[in-house]
Amino acid sequence: MEHTKMSGSDYLHNILIKKACCSETDRLNQYNLVKRELMPIINQWSAGYLEEVFQSGSSAKGTAIKGKSDVDVFISIKSSCDATLQRMYETLGEAVRRAGYNIRYQNVSIGLKIGNIDVDLVPGKKDPGNTNYHKLYVSKKQSWRQTNVKLQIQNIKNSQRAKFIQLTKIWRDCHRLDFPSMNIELIVLEALKGYPYDISLSEGFLQVLRYIEDKILYAYLIDPGNSANIVSDDMASQEKIAVQQQARNSLSQQYWGGIIW
Repeated sequence: MEHTKMSGSDYLHNILIKKACCSETDRLNQYNLVKRELMPIINQWSAGYLEEVFQSGSSAKGTAIKGKSDVDVFISIKSSCDATLQRMYETLGEAVRRAGYNIRYQNVSIGLKIGNIDVDLVPGKKDPGNTNYHKLYVSKKQSWRQTNVKLQIQNIKNSQRAKFIQLTKIWRDCHRLDFPSMNIELIVLEALKGYPYDISLSEGFLQVLRYIEDKILYAYLIDPGNSANIVSDDMASQEKIAVQQQARNSLSQQYWGGIIW
């Protein structure tokens, strides 16, 4: 499978240059800029219950792509805070809105824009004791979820599969699929389990598509931050079928330009 005279891996490499997010240094600089601007708001809102603030999400994992959240900020609140998770989530959004930002409530995060940087704020209440586990409010289900965000980040950073995760996210967006990022991360890790770390971009990405076609309907994906969270349940059956059908369609294409662009 080629694209004009370019090899598949060269074509995918150019896609990553065009659409993958900036370097780790640039991401850290963006995060520090955002943090400096938002910390006065966060400090006032947290009313003395702030445990820590750290970079999270795809920006921390090295799997961000352009056009999505550029900076993810995790806000850890002490376990001694008596506010409910829903109250924390809603009042953080209100505090940011009062400071003059346009916000949007998402599933577990609050989205806003600072200059040309897209930002997601994720508030979580730390579990008691010496632990990195937090409870997050899940607005779509009006419920909560316990997880270890730092463990999630380390799991992806240690995997050495960031490029394939980025390519799968780009493929998802090309075809406008409902395919959550955490599902993509875990699918890619499963698809490439046992393959060498230096597998070519073209061979590795095709293996990911084959895995999606064969396994996504039945894959059992577990949150590395908490084995009680079944991540595969976050996708509805029709969403999984749509992703499977698109993987099958992509694998039938003669040229890379019909798969990802």
